[in-house]
Amino acid sequence: MREHYEKMLKADLCIFKYSNVDVPIFKGKIFKGILESITFTIVFGGVLGIINLFLGMSQHKLSL
Repeated sequence: MREHYEKMLKADLCIFKYSNVDVPIFKGKIFKGILESITFTIVFGGVLGIINLFLGMSQHKLSL
């Protein structure tokens, strides 16, 4: 059982006991990576949305 905990700790997981249930908690490195990927997705999606808006406006002007 102890080897299992040591392997999980090496895999960037923290384990704590909560009413006899093992609850995994992510360490800061993984949480920071998840936060960065979410931020990148929002920013990149916004940039693509603005490009799409301008392309749609130019298509609309061409059809007039």
